[in-house]
Amino acid sequence: MNVMKFEFNYKGSFKEIDVRTEKLNVIIAKGQADIVVVKGEILMTEEVNYGMGDDKLVQEDREEMRLAIHSDDFEDDLESRDVDLENSKLIIMIPDGMKVRVESEMGKIRFEDVQTEAEIDSELGSITLDSVSGNVKIESEIGSVEVRKGDFQNFFCSTEIGNIDIKEIKAHRIKCDTEVGQINIKEAEVSDVTISSETGNIEYQLLPIKQNQTKINSEIGKVKLIIPHEMNVDLKATSEIGTVSSFLKNIITNQIDDGVILKSEIINSETGNAVISVSTEIGTIVLVNEDTMPEEEKQQFENNKFNKEFNKAMNEMSKVTKVLASPALRKSIGGAFANLGEVIKNSVQNALKEADVTIKESMKDMKADMQKQRQDMKSDNMRNRQDRAYSDRKTGFRAEERLSDNEKSRLKILDLLEQGKINHEEAEKLLKAINK
Repeated sequence: MNVMKFEFNYKGSFKEIDVRTEKLNVIIAKGQADIVVVKGEILMTEEVNYGMGDDKLVQEDREEMRLAIHSDDFEDDLESRDVDLENSKLIIMIPDGMKVRVESEMGKIRFEDVQTEAEIDSELGSITLDSVSGNVKIESEIGSVEVRKGDFQNFFCSTEIGNIDIKEIKAHRIKCDTEVGQINIKEAEVSDVTISSETGNIEYQLLPIKQNQTKINSEIGKVKLIIPHEMNVDLKATSEIGTVSSFLKNIITNQIDDGVILKSEIINSETGNAVISVSTEIGTIVLVNEDTMPEEEKQQFENNKFNKEFNKAMNEMSKVTKVLASPALRKSIGGAFANLGEVIKNSVQNALKEADVTIKESMKDMKADMQKQRQDMKSDNMRNRQDRAYSDRKTGFRAEERLSDNEKSRLKILDLLEQGKINHEEAEKLLKAINK
């Protein structure tokens, strides 16, 4: 495999950069002050004889201090050649502080070691952030998102189909949501957290912070929340269908109809405060400290069947994409693959969404049954309380069953006297007759 390399340098205080690709992998990395470097590594099976100029890729706008890097025409130009765009790279090195927008149809996107304000939009492909700081907004249709060692003011991430995996971050605000996929956020020092999933597990681990507010919601899936020992916690956890299990230490637990309310037993203002709301429609909630997670719970969460099957589906999708989008196959079939990316994306998207709908539909009857059972239990409890209250008011009747025949007769006479059915003289005669 031959590699075609190119490099273009742009000096000046550019404030913004706009990148758009079809299948090229994009890497945004830290560069020097006031210089933007655009590099390319294009894999070609044939000998490299391509005349590469920056006019095929880059447009400068000095007045707006903006660079636009659009590879659409460039990639189309390479379609007739044996080019492996799947493993080719477009590397862009930028100064800290630049605003970056990246839009990709079927390529991977990676940011590393940069301070930026970034907007990332991907149709089909993974997104990775490593040692990134600033403000980030991610929207992905199909593909996983992985973040490591981030320091953000605001971090927003939304996927239609794809896992979100975040570790070792600091942030003022995080908002993550997915329609189908698992969300893992570990070692997170964050003030304001919102996490939601329609179908998929959620795992969130807080680090000690002065003030934390967290809202977690899952429609179908298990939620695991890991809380530091030293934090003061005010927590409400509810599940419509499922259980809420707490393995937290030094926490006062109050049971409510569909979950629990928890508060720290010892209040220490120096260790930080967390106000947390966790809810699921169908799925269990597990609340733990780092060292209190039972081994069976840990295994059950890590080996969740849905997560395994979902990851398998994503891996298979990646394999199919590589095979069908190979240059040799495209070249042999020609125009039939013009809309391949859209076909694959739509097929996978529809299949997984249909699976999601099937899961939800199959849960409806169970959910209705469980809700009816819960309502019946509430009604039974109410009737039992009413029966006990009624019995308490009628203790004389209950006691009467344990009395002798003479005592029962005596009580009956007194009842008749109280009701006015006999007078005092008649009652006295009857009582004397019993005592004989």
